[in-house]
Amino acid sequence: MDALKEACDFLREGDRFLLATHRNADGDGLASLLACGMLLRRMGKSYLMVVSDPVPEGRYSFLPGLPEVFSCRGPLPWRPERAVVLDTPNLERLGDVTKLLPKAGCVLNVDHHEDNAFFGGINLVLPEASSTCEILHSIFSSLGLPLDGDVALCIYTGIAFDTGGFRFSNTTSKALHIAGDMVELGVRPDEVADALFHRRSPEAIRRLAEALSSLEFHCGGKVGMISLDDVTSEDTEGFVDMVLFVDGVEVAAFLRRMDGGSFRVSLRSRGDVPVNKIAGRFGGGGHPRAAGCYVHGDICEAKRRILEAIREAVRCSGI
Repeated sequence: MDALKEACDFLREGDRFLLATHRNADGDGLASLLACGMLLRRMGKSYLMVVSDPVPEGRYSFLPGLPEVFSCRGPLPWRPERAVVLDTPNLERLGDVTKLLPKAGCVLNVDHHEDNAFFGGINLVLPEASSTCEILHSIFSSLGLPLDGDVALCIYTGIAFDTGGFRFSNTTSKALHIAGDMVELGVRPDEVADALFHRRSPEAIRRLAEALSSLEFHCGGKVGMISLDDVTSEDTEGFVDMVLFVDGVEVAAFLRRMDGGSFRVSLRSRGDVPVNKIAGRFGGGGHPRAAGCYVHGDICEAKRRILEAIREAVRCSGI
């Protein structure tokens, strides 16, 4: 049976849903979560939107419905019968939310990562899609549900975020057509771009300067790495991209200390080195050009382990 039809039947037949996305939710993860909530509301379903980490409200405060998303702290107000996991390649990326999922057969996995582990009872995984929000658009269409301005804003945001403002190679004609349709519904591309890519708090800029001061190069300048060795609540999304701007750098890494002693590692590539394979060695995942994972240990140990994996990948790629 077609996976899209199975997904639509799964949503029609359930009544009480848990909606979740990956740890440190980004623009596509949050936007697809909110769009899915709007979809279920239209269908008269009950749902809870849960994430493992605090929501970065400052950057994404323009998204409608964001206050409805809550962090996984304590028991749920009611027990969900089914779950929809969005934009998440494997269950490890869900963090503590994994404990709240119903049995595997009652999980719908909606994603576009090529390394998805197909952990759901139903797996609507489309690596050719620009974003999970693009897949949500297909679900709305298949269910015959019209899109309003709020849904359009979420879908446009997810596509814009995962295509890097329509700069990355996953910017397909389909993604551009959908984005255009969302603009017809009232989305302001300039406002979304400003919120996603062009605004940071003064403290976030100070932390960026601190991270860049740690910049070091490896593999003859082909690998660049920055780090922050203290826990910060500031939004650091995009810091790693600054390293990839350096001439000659093919792989960029950003290590950020988290509560509990682990480091969140963000990885970027110009394309020849598939960083999702590097992240996968540590239980993470993502795309060939953008991925992430968590590494335990002090800063020296975390750097050593990540560099070892990067060096091996660089050698294998022959760059």
